[in-house]
Amino acid sequence: MPSLILSYCDANEISSISANTLFELQKKEWTADVLIPGIINILVKENAALSNAIGDIRSNKYTAQLMELDNQFNKSFICLKHFVSANTWVPDEGIVQSAEHVWKIIEAHGVNLHRLGYEKQIVLADSLLRDFEKEEIKSLLNPLVGVPACVTQLKVSVNELRNLYREAKENEASKEERIAPSTQKNVVKEIINNDLLPYLEVMSKVNPEEYRETTLVIKEYIDSINTKARMRKSRTNNHAPVADDAEQESNQE
Repeated sequence: MPSLILSYCDANEISSISANTLFELQKKEWTADVLIPGIINILVKENAALSNAIGDIRSNKYTAQLMELDNQFNKSFICLKHFVSANTWVPDEGIVQSAEHVWKIIEAHGVNLHRLGYEKQIVLADSLLRDFEKEEIKSLLNPLVGVPACVTQLKVSVNELRNLYREAKENEASKEERIAPSTQKNVVKEIINNDLLPYLEVMSKVNPEEYRETTLVIKEYIDSINTKARMRKSRTNNHAPVADDAEQESNQE
């Protein structure tokens, strides 16, 4: 009997089975076979789609990375505010006036812009930094204690956040055209279970010299993955809540 892929194998396991199956099949020339070349072509295409779908799940990494860069941006902006504010308390009246002018520029863009969504805070921070690049503003910034370094750090933070935000949006847009791993894994599983394995099983008896070795290697790999899937399912079932006595009695009736 062919070693069929179990239904509760996950997307990664089925993708692994498919990749190893293709590796074994592609070791040999199948020009004389009427079915296997076509199955290989279909399996290559569908497993690539499965790999892409699995990659989309992994792309949730953007959420954590964006939060991290947003936190860095927030710290950079808050640091800038605090240094500008601190310069309004120094004994030098010229420094105080410069700091007060710079503070008004920050106010115009929003002293709490770091609390906004990614897109708005990036736009406002870019606008603020463009104002800081004006020569007349630079002359006010440069004498302020600690402020030039804060501006430099803010530039770095907003650039990193902007670049990752754009990348995440591009990934999200392309993801809309892709299929879910839970759906695509079944497509791949059915090709192997319904088309490839029964055919290999028959042909390994008809022409064992040509088919038997390949069939056994593929079956052995499927069996090893099925064993892992069974163990995982067993662990899950063992950790399921145990019904109370009344409920068990009701189920037995």
